[in-house]
Amino acid sequence: ASFANRPDHERLAAPHVARGKDLGHRRAVVVGIGADVGPRRNISMPGLAVTVGEQIAALRKVAGDAVVKRIRREPDPFIQKIVAGWPRNLDPKRALALGFKTDASFEEIVRIHIEDELNGVIAR
Repeated sequence: ASFANRPDHERLAAPHVARGKDLGHRRAVVVGIGADVGPRRNISMPGLAVTVGEQIAALRKVAGDAVVKRIRREPDPFIQKIVAGWPRNLDPKRALALGFKTDASFEEIVRIHIEDELNGVIAR
């Protein structure tokens, strides 16, 4: 939430997000694709577009108010400029047709992060 200095910050569409641990699945799909990918080698990967507010709501639902209270909204023009340049509204239909998958929700991403990166423990 470091780009949260705008009044509408919690409604801003976030860039495409996907969990890092999804790379194993993506590698397996790539290996199985072979020549089916066609002449265009770039593929927009499936992900979720969620606002900062939606991300915070998912964190609250999974980890609770105590964790959400740790979020510091500190404006950072440098970070804002970077985020403003990220692509939005990617069309992953080619990737989906090739067998790539997306997460069901941002809550799922939060849960998987807690399990994989924090050994299932939420510091309260």
